[in-house]
Amino acid sequence: MRLMWIMLDITFLEWEIALKKTLPPTSDSLVQHIDRANYESYVRRRCMVQIITAGRPDGHGWHIENGQVCIKWMTLPVAPDSVLEIMNCSCKTGCCSVLMCKKTNLNCTALCKCSDSCKNQDRSERDDSIFIDFDDEDAYENDEGLDIDNVN
Repeated sequence: MRLMWIMLDITFLEWEIALKKTLPPTSDSLVQHIDRANYESYVRRRCMVQIITAGRPDGHGWHIENGQVCIKWMTLPVAPDSVLEIMNCSCKTGCCSVLMCKKTNLNCTALCKCSDSCKNQDRSERDDSIFIDFDDEDAYENDEGLDIDNVN
């Protein structure tokens, strides 16, 4: 029985890796690629001209950083902030070093399955006050309910 679960885990991981490899780039990254290809083809078409007036490559899918020409992969965020906030990993050891959150340079969120010993959590944003301890009977003694007419 345990072997069956291991095989299912391996199959799921293989499927997950294959899915990530087949995901298309964003339309923004496609536009940046087209700008780079267009700029490069402009320069190459003029290879026989003595002086090429192509202009600077920055703004054509590249940017200048420390005097070096670097590829500008995207100008927009990968996903909206609301989507990035709900991304989660499924690591159970607490290290999160090889899984999604760490690879994408994101902190683990409350939705992640990692333990409290995870080093990839941002402790400053964690708000434990929103969780209610349902085993604490003192919490119900002073409960007067919510007066929706007097909400400040």
